[in-house]
Amino acid sequence: MKGFENYDTADAFIDIPLKDTGAGYQIELPDKVWKTVIDCQVGVYMRTGEGRMYLGSDHIGSIDQKGNPMVALENSWPHIGGELICYNAHQARETEEGTVFSGRTRALLNGKTEIELFIECDPVKEASDQPMEAYILGYEYVNDPLSFMAKGLYPLQAGDTLQFLFDFYDDEGKLVKTDTYGKKVRVLRDSSVSVKDGPFGECDLQFGGMLTDIYQRTFLTETLETHVEK
Repeated sequence: MKGFENYDTADAFIDIPLKDTGAGYQIELPDKVWKTVIDCQVGVYMRTGEGRMYLGSDHIGSIDQKGNPMVALENSWPHIGGELICYNAHQARETEEGTVFSGRTRALLNGKTEIELFIECDPVKEASDQPMEAYILGYEYVNDPLSFMAKGLYPLQAGDTLQFLFDFYDDEGKLVKTDTYGKKVRVLRDSSVSVKDGPFGECDLQFGGMLTDIYQRTFLTETLETHVEK
């Protein structure tokens, strides 16, 4: 097929080695493979009494000497209204104003309806040290049979409550359950809920790189573990 002449039919790379450089973990991949990679994120799990809670994935880390992204993790993760969320980043997009980062998270709206909230940051210019400003664009209903009729995203209303949803896995990677975690967040003004990076608090984390290539295959690095202090 045109455009897929160089498609590699080999199995996707799994447990790709990571090398600690002191400034991040370098992903050891052949140059040929790097040429097909279009996105690199870090997937994170938190150990809890109910299993490994998936916190999602985000763009974290600097670049190595060849200009390839590295894996890193600091004591910071997206929060909404001060509560930890399972944040799944979209592929970053380039605009004339800068790079736009966006993502989504699942929640229970008013204690009963599962929704997906869409989050976006203002464009970030290259080498900028300004903190990113993020906001909620709106939400969609999950498993809504009439979603094809919806026009755009629904806005949050004053008085709405949000409880954020997480997937819990056992050590073999089997999904144990999907449940809420953390406190309920109340919307005080229409569409006005803070979206900011905040500390994890003291916990044990697992993290690793998640790469996507031009054929939309996902490559996974080895998994690392770390303990975060308060």
